[in-house]
Amino acid sequence: MDVTLRASADCPADVVRIGAGRGVTSGRQIRVITRSYGPMLVTVAVDSALTRSDCAVVSPTRFARLDATTALLDSCCTASSLTDDEARAQLEMVERIVDDGHRRSLIAIAPHGGDIEPTTDAQAERLAAVLGNASAWSARAWSPTAAFARWHVPSTRLSPDCFPILKPLMDRGFERTVAFHGCSFDGVVVGGTLPSTVRRAVAQAVTAVVGPFGFPVVLAEPESRYSGRDPRNIVNRLCAGDEGSLQLEQGLRVRARFWREIADAVASTLATFAV
Repeated sequence: MDVTLRASADCPADVVRIGAGRGVTSGRQIRVITRSYGPMLVTVAVDSALTRSDCAVVSPTRFARLDATTALLDSCCTASSLTDDEARAQLEMVERIVDDGHRRSLIAIAPHGGDIEPTTDAQAERLAAVLGNASAWSARAWSPTAAFARWHVPSTRLSPDCFPILKPLMDRGFERTVAFHGCSFDGVVVGGTLPSTVRRAVAQAVTAVVGPFGFPVVLAEPESRYSGRDPRNIVNRLCAGDEGSLQLEQGLRVRARFWREIADAVASTLATFAV
C-alpha cells in the first residue's frame, strides 16, 4: 500500500502510526520502503485520530533516514527462502531454525542476528549444538550501514505473527529459553527469570572466560532495561513457566572476541544445573 509520510515528535522511534481501515492491526511489524532508502522494519500503531487513510506517521529520526515523503508499506517482514549470502546481497531479513519439530527442553534465540547484533545468531546455534537436545531460532538481517536502525524490533514488541518460522514455536511450551543480544554496555549483563542461583552461576562462568581480559559481567537489576523479565519479551513468551528464561546482553567487543566461549560457558552451566 502506498502512503504519504509525515514526521511527528511524539511518535516513538520504532513505530509507524497509520489510520484505521488499512487492514493492519496494532502490534504487528511492517516494512516501510522508500526508493532512496529501501526497507525499514517498524511496529504498527493504528491511530484513529489520523483521518487520512493514505498517511503514515514516523519519528523525525526515521523520517530523515527514509529520505522521502512517500513510501510503500509491506506486511511481508521476512524472505526466509533466500540463503544467507543472497539475503546479505539483497539487504534482506530471514529466519533460521534448528529444531526436530517436537523437542521442548530448551530453545536458544537471537531475534537480532546478522548485522543487527553480530554473532548473536551464531551463539544461539552454538548453544543448541553443544547441549544437543535443544532448538535454536534466529532472525537475521543485513545492511552495510545502520542495520540496527533498519531492522531492529525490540524484543518486547516482536510479533510472532510476522515471523512464520517463529510463530508455530509459540505453542510448544519450552521448559527453558535463552536469548542472546547485543548492547551498548562494554561487558555482559545476565538477566532473565531463571532462579538467581542459576543466573549467578552463569555470570561466574562467563566471568571466568572474559573477566581476565577486562570485561565486566554483572547480574541485571530486576527493573533495568536489560533485566529480561518483562512478560512481553519474546524469550519469556516462548517459555512455559514463569522461571525459565535466561537473557544475555553483550557489548560488541566482547561478542566479537568471545562469542563462542560465552555460548559454551552458558551451555556448561545449564548442563550442570540440568536445565
